Amino acid sequence: MSPDLSLRELRYFVTVYQERSFSAAARTLFMTQPPLSQAIASLERSLGVTLFERSTRALTPTPAADALWPEAVDLLRRAAEAPARLHSARATDSGRPTVRIGAISSTFTTFLAHFLPALDAVHPSVTDMASSDAMAALAAGRLDLALTRESAGHGPEELRLVDERFFVAVPHGHRLAGRAGCTAGELRDEPVIAFDRSMAPLAFDAIAACFRLADVPLRPATHIRSEQAAIGLVRAGLGISVVPEMLTHSTWDGIDFLELRDSPVTAPLWASVAPGDPYGLLPMVRRASATTLTALGIPAPDAVEPPAPRE
Repeated sequence: MSPDLSLRELRYFVTVYQERSFSAAARTLFMTQPPLSQAIASLERSLGVTLFERSTRALTPTPAADALWPEAVDLLRRAAEAPARLHSARATDSGRPTVRIGAISSTFTTFLAHFLPALDAVHPSVTDMASSDAMAALAAGRLDLALTRESAGHGPEELRLVDERFFVAVPHGHRLAGRAGCTAGELRDEPVIAFDRSMAPLAFDAIAACFRLADVPLRPATHIRSEQAAIGLVRAGLGISVVPEMLTHSTWDGIDFLELRDSPVTAPLWASVAPGDPYGLLPMVRRASATTLTALGIPAPDAVEPPAPRE
């Protein structure tokens, strides 16, 4: 490939490849057709290959075009991401580089309050995101660190920070209020404020498993998108909710928390970084997590093998 090949030429090629028509591609690019046709012809001369077979009826990509297509798309994507990556690497007024973090909502009440200050070598920029959205943003280069319920499946770039036990949130005055714990069997016929599965399938499935393993039907009373919303509806008397342990370390007026004692199901919290950990975040994340869990009195998970990479 010529060292003089430009991003503009690649953008022209990608658009023509997608549209399979010079006229349609020119409209997409807000330009006239002759300069676009000339630019593609110039690109072909630079590469020494024919990219499109031209006829009066069709514009057909050649095998050379099929080979260039994924490379061109990747180069354009990386070029588009460059400003964000430069922003991430740029030092703040404190002299620390900015790190973009996407975190699930349950971490905001307690975990991040201890975790973020322990990341003392960087300046965190944090966004509240669902697990699936955070993992997609990490893969696309829009995040540097994702804190989710979901394992990325590539062990060297992730850490399992904690396995949270589940607790039952009930309003003051509830028949179970004031107790230290209960079983799922004691929740039979209770209306449950649960996640919308389309928004948080991992959270919904984990809570459903707590009931299924106890042979207790789950009776969703309403669906929510965050644990904080669930707590508000519990306080309003609309039902009970099953929440991860981290939420119980904050003070919630009008709410009692009971440990769900007979369930083997836990809510893992994973930290994932980009392949190769380009910013060297994992050692810092490991230390910050240990500091956070010690402060909260929550045991770290036992050493486990990460899941095998996906085929």
